[in-house]
Amino acid sequence: MKSIYLYFFPVFFLLSSCQQSQKKPGLYSFQNPETEYYGFKDADGKIVIPAQYIGVDNGIAGDHECPPKVYFVDRPYEIVSKNRKKFAIDQTGKPLFRAYWFDNGPDYFKQGLSRFVHLEKDKIGFMDNKGKEIIPAIFDWASPFRNDTAFVCNGCKAVPIRPIKFIAATGNQIYEYKKIIGGKWGAIDKRGQVTIPLKYDSGKQVETALKEKGIKS
Repeated sequence: MKSIYLYFFPVFFLLSSCQQSQKKPGLYSFQNPETEYYGFKDADGKIVIPAQYIGVDNGIAGDHECPPKVYFVDRPYEIVSKNRKKFAIDQTGKPLFRAYWFDNGPDYFKQGLSRFVHLEKDKIGFMDNKGKEIIPAIFDWASPFRNDTAFVCNGCKAVPIRPIKFIAATGNQIYEYKKIIGGKWGAIDKRGQVTIPLKYDSGKQVETALKEKGIKS
């Protein structure tokens, strides 16, 4: 009996530690076994956001993972997938913005800013790492910031240049590599101020205009 007691004590200790670790601010993912969709609960197990998402960009943690993964802690939003769209929600489940998808994930933060897409319009803006809009979504395309400058354009569009040899369920080809063509191009600074007017036909022309003004790009 003594050996059995010693064997089970560490297991009991681990379970207790996991239960105590759940009393942290933030939300925890759970899966509806019938729909296989994911939602979020609070530390007491109360459903805060019903199960309706096929995934969470920050990674799905199992209901019994120890220690449990906590969401909405490092940032006030999480990026979820639903109806073939990826967008950010707050802790109430309110949609905030669409993710700008780049290199198989949400856009990187460059010089403290990341691109996002307006919920209703296909326009691009910039936010900080807390999801706060810094530059409104008014551009058809924008580059990441470099040397405090981003190239922007309106009237331009992305066209595929190298298709992936994969047919989606819809029968359409999925493209990974695209180039931006057409429209009028210019440049902005990190405050969203236009440093080069959107009147040029290409990014190369904007780069030349920046050099003439002594602005690094």
